[in-house]
Amino acid sequence: MTPIEGAALKLETARTELEDIEIRLLLEGIRLCYGYDFREYALAPIRRGLSAAMAREHVPTVSAFQDRVLHNGSVMQQFLGAVGVNVTTMFRDPETIRCLREEVVPLLRTYPSCRLWVAGCATGEEVYALAVVLEEEGVLGRCSVYATDLNEDILAVARLDSYPLHRIVRCDEAYIA
Repeated sequence: MTPIEGAALKLETARTELEDIEIRLLLEGIRLCYGYDFREYALAPIRRGLSAAMAREHVPTVSAFQDRVLHNGSVMQQFLGAVGVNVTTMFRDPETIRCLREEVVPLLRTYPSCRLWVAGCATGEEVYALAVVLEEEGVLGRCSVYATDLNEDILAVARLDSYPLHRIVRCDEAYIA
């Protein structure tokens, strides 16, 4: 390794270490300011989401982005959208649905009422799949289903209670499975 390559590597390592410190400070600031605790999340997806959010905000450093996040709630919402996992499809996991029907629903039948919570519901498609199963099994009327997500923008899609037909058609095969 040439002295120039060594110096470049040392500079890159220092930049990465500094960025790691900035990310930890950002996540601590978010926890203190908004109550969302991302400190134990895997760093790679946080970095990807953070890079995308920083590009949208046209800021060169994590520290500059931190200033925006801590002083602007809409930037924080965009950050939540960037780091969140917004994957949902009706009946996307047939084995889980089968388990729900065979193991969970019989247990629910033993109670006069129940409350179910779907945390991280994204656009809510799996919540509606849960409701379909509960209705088919005759227990929906005794259940209250709560669905939450960190990202208010994506949760607004779930509240619309409407999905494009092409997404629903894809769910037929999963439902049959």
